[in-house]
Amino acid sequence: MPCFVFQAPINFSNSEFYGFSEFFYCTEDVLRLGGQYDSRKYSKAAMDYCATKWSTLKQRLDNKLFSQQADISRLKYQCFKSAWMFEVLHSGFRFPPDYRSLRTAQLVYDKEVQWTLGAILFKTRFLPLRDLQQETLRQNHPSWLRSSFLYNHHLFSLCVLVVVLAILLYILRLRRIHQREQRQSETLKLLWAEEGEALLA
Repeated sequence: MPCFVFQAPINFSNSEFYGFSEFFYCTEDVLRLGGQYDSRKYSKAAMDYCATKWSTLKQRLDNKLFSQQADISRLKYQCFKSAWMFEVLHSGFRFPPDYRSLRTAQLVYDKEVQWTLGAILFKTRFLPLRDLQQETLRQNHPSWLRSSFLYNHHLFSLCVLVVVLAILLYILRLRRIHQREQRQSETLKLLWAEEGEALLA
């Protein structure tokens, strides 16, 4: 009886993927194909590598023609890892051979990351987490709520404007009260001065 592992369907037409860790090393260290993944180029480079004599590969390593991370262990297992990665991608995960939205990456904010954590960090590197939470919240509400005034970003601007206007009106009122008190004080001083002059005369 065959053993099947369920894989949720992937809409490749609007999905973007990043490969970290071994995926990066397998494409970059020896084959020098890091960046955007191209299955035809990768397959050809892997077959060329596997067809190369061991002495030639070792000579290339000694002449530093591979990346700095490449070592003798990488040379030994590159052929197997290339075939394994190709099969996992295209037979296991069912990536179409002409899929162009798969990229390799090694660093996020100048730090090397591993596969699972790396994928999350790289994908969300420009997004504040609150934006992701808001997007989830919006998806959970009916569409009429999404377009309603309650979820409109203009509401926040309007609230800020109302608060600023209220503060300005309060300051103007305080200024008027202060000016009125000053006028009353000056009037009283003037009356006292006139009464004082009348008493002296």
